[in-house]
Amino acid sequence: MDWVELGNKLFANPPLLIVAGEALNPDFPKYREDSSPQFSREAFRHTPDEAWQKAHQLRKKALSSSLNAAHQAVAELQSLDPESWVVSLDPGDLWQKAGCRQVFSLFGSLNQIVCESCGHRDVFPPTEQAGTVFCPACNGVARPDVLLNDASFSSESLAKFEYLGLRARTILIAGTDPEKQPIKRLLEIVAEEGDCTLVELSEKPSELSFISEKIAYNPIEGLSQLLKLPED
Repeated sequence: MDWVELGNKLFANPPLLIVAGEALNPDFPKYREDSSPQFSREAFRHTPDEAWQKAHQLRKKALSSSLNAAHQAVAELQSLDPESWVVSLDPGDLWQKAGCRQVFSLFGSLNQIVCESCGHRDVFPPTEQAGTVFCPACNGVARPDVLLNDASFSSESLAKFEYLGLRARTILIAGTDPEKQPIKRLLEIVAEEGDCTLVELSEKPSELSFISEKIAYNPIEGLSQLLKLPED
């Protein structure tokens, strides 16, 4: 079954929310897994030169990450529903690069900066810099506008994530474990308050009883080749 056929199944009950997990981007650096103290708010405040050295390395790897079949498949799937959204679980902006239109990056973006002093947000400077990046508004030390190792999700980010979940009539979870927070919490809220179909494409099928349909999938090889839908 191809993506158009899957889309016809999913969009019988639009709008769609696609939660696109980190396993769909195998080339993207897993910057939070090593819990590096160099990539923390504390580091950007007290040792910004070292923190920005780490940040530049991560951003260079992110920019060199390649699009794969999963990116193309999700972009094609989203194109079938103008009201659909993609929630990205990595900060590399690869979904936008693939052509997805409405994307909410839950972990922020390595292509944006935020000032530690005044809170001003801006795009990453157009010229490559090797050292510390400063705020264009107050000249304070900036940092990448992403979820750092010693930070938690902002209330604004969680509120938007929940809003997108509650407005959806179909939620497609791909390439991540639904037991992880804040995804698990979103599914609990949707189960209590929402009215939608949940479709899971994940290496670790959820134990949550309200998942109505499960699809086995291998993220590395690409979604478009590995869809296996239940027989009607």
